[in-house]
Amino acid sequence: MTGVLGFSFQKAKIRYSLLVEEDGNLTLASKGKIDYDADLELPNLADRWSLSLNEILDETKPNLLAALQVYDSDTLDTAKFQIMPLTSLANIAFNRNLKLQLYTGQSLRSGKPFGLDPKTRPINEVDNIFGSHPPYWDDFQRKSVLVAWRAYREA
Repeated sequence: MTGVLGFSFQKAKIRYSLLVEEDGNLTLASKGKIDYDADLELPNLADRWSLSLNEILDETKPNLLAALQVYDSDTLDTAKFQIMPLTSLANIAFNRNLKLQLYTGQSLRSGKPFGLDPKTRPINEVDNIFGSHPPYWDDFQRKSVLVAWRAYREA
């Protein structure tokens, strides 16, 4: 069984989704949201990110990691809550000898890498393919599915 764990980071939240392949079918095996206090000092935030990410990896035991990569930091919040936690994930991936695939928002807009019509917006197909999974089933959660889905297709 192949398990790909996708991440999407936002202020005060880490979203993750585990896609697994069994008997040729790719399904959403689990998903979650980790909330944290965004007002913590940076050393405490870094510790919280590391602890939370390690807990998620221990629980899900993926073979591959994927994450949404933000590369344009117009605000301090973007740098602090989207770019910095990704650095924690990259360090954890390195220490666990797990491959980490990174995708920008732009790389998730065409259907072609997902095996869909190139004009199809993949985020609009997540519910059709993997189902709707409330609570907190929104585009941030769907993006964690998208990065895992794309990494699975490229593995």
